[in-house]
Amino acid sequence: MTTTTTSKRTPKAVHFAEIVKVLEAANRPELVTVMEHEIELLANKNKTKSGEKRMTATQKENAGIKVEIYEAMELGVKYTCADIAKLVPSLNDASTSRVSALLRQMRDDVEGASGQVHRTCDKGKTYFEKVGE
Repeated sequence: MTTTTTSKRTPKAVHFAEIVKVLEAANRPELVTVMEHEIELLANKNKTKSGEKRMTATQKENAGIKVEIYEAMELGVKYTCADIAKLVPSLNDASTSRVSALLRQMRDDVEGASGQVHRTCDKGKTYFEKVGE
């Protein structure tokens, strides 16, 4: 019987920081400067000019779909994931797990607030309800 272990991959920036320490101990300031520049490039890789992280194409698409979902929902009505998949045209071929993931993001998106939807469970069935505007 073979067992597999999963280990977290150490980020490149951590390795670079360790290399900087070794180079400082070896008294190689020119190489320390190069490695510090590489660390800076890694930090700036996914940031826009405003300093925020860049959105991937999928994240941009999902943001649009979440707006469609919110606009299609009515206040006071409880929807299942399947109901929402039927309600929103761009989700007609989507699985209920994808719809559920989008709704979970809508529930958690607004930091410090309740989010755009409220989740309830009734007799083992999950419902999502639009939060007031």
